[in-house]
Amino acid sequence: MDTEKRLPSLDGIRAIAISLVIYFHLWLQNHRIVGFDWGTLGVYIFFVLSGFLITGLLIRESERMQSASLKNFYIRRFFRIIPPLVCFLLGVKILMALGFPLANNRAVLFSVSFLRNYRPGPLVFQHLWSLSVEEQFYLIWPFLFTCLSRKMLTRLLTGVIVIAPIIRLVAVLWIGDKYVWHTEQVADGLAWGCLLAIKQPELRANRLYQRFSGSYATAILPCIIVAGAYYYPLTLDALVGKSGIFLCVALGIDVLIMRHNSFPGRVLNIAPIAWLGRISYSLYLWQQIFLIAWPRFFVWLPANLCLSLLCASFSYYFIEQPTIRLGRMIVARRNLLGPRIEVRAVANSGM
Repeated sequence: MDTEKRLPSLDGIRAIAISLVIYFHLWLQNHRIVGFDWGTLGVYIFFVLSGFLITGLLIRESERMQSASLKNFYIRRFFRIIPPLVCFLLGVKILMALGFPLANNRAVLFSVSFLRNYRPGPLVFQHLWSLSVEEQFYLIWPFLFTCLSRKMLTRLLTGVIVIAPIIRLVAVLWIGDKYVWHTEQVADGLAWGCLLAIKQPELRANRLYQRFSGSYATAILPCIIVAGAYYYPLTLDALVGKSGIFLCVALGIDVLIMRHNSFPGRVLNIAPIAWLGRISYSLYLWQQIFLIAWPRFFVWLPANLCLSLLCASFSYYFIEQPTIRLGRMIVARRNLLGPRIEVRAVANSGM
């Protein structure tokens, strides 16, 4: 069973994130003017969530199995991420074969390199920048988690949280905001999520935090998040705006999980909202075609939104879920065979 499913409000938070992305893309489709970047805000929520969930998964596995298995982790991630992505890329290829000039073959192949945050490419693939950031995180963070102590991990994450805003500021001063999709400029979002997972027991034991998380004062968190997403002078946004967003999203995630019986928590756990959160990955992949990259066909509401949901639902039920189950089966089989192999090795050694 996926450990994520035991956390209340989680799918509802995903639903908020994907709704922000879709709303922003619909706005761009009709206005072509960016006044408030709801889409990037949604992606930032996904970043903090990913850091929190992946680190929590590694912590629970290391506590249950005495250590976190990198092989098991990468097997689960492969079957979670790659099959829906391949399905989306095949969908783009089919549309290309039907005569729609969405991309070329080189662009399709490059999209599986997970470097789109450094080379965006055609419009139909530009949203893969965030997936590239997360995949780079998946490659590095589990290895560090298994090699370093919790104390060293905390220091490392604190360093990332301090250094990333400085990198953003230097980039703005030298070259403007051209490279805001680069991993080094958004790494603190993932770091805040990781730090929350590691320090969550200590945070919840803090009396001041207990009073804050149980009061109406938590209403300030979404206010700071929205304020941080507005366009300020680039220097202020780089140094303070994004940092404030990441911090408040991390705290908001923890508060919503703890207070899942509150009114906001109950809303997030309503079945349709939770369902939207569950299909959010597939929906994030497919919405780009119908809301952004297809300028002449099915560009009006509600056809574009319905097509996005239809393709995402197909991907979720017939690709994503079966392959996730397959990945879990492979991991479960490896866990069962592991002790048997050890017993045989001991027996063969004559001990």
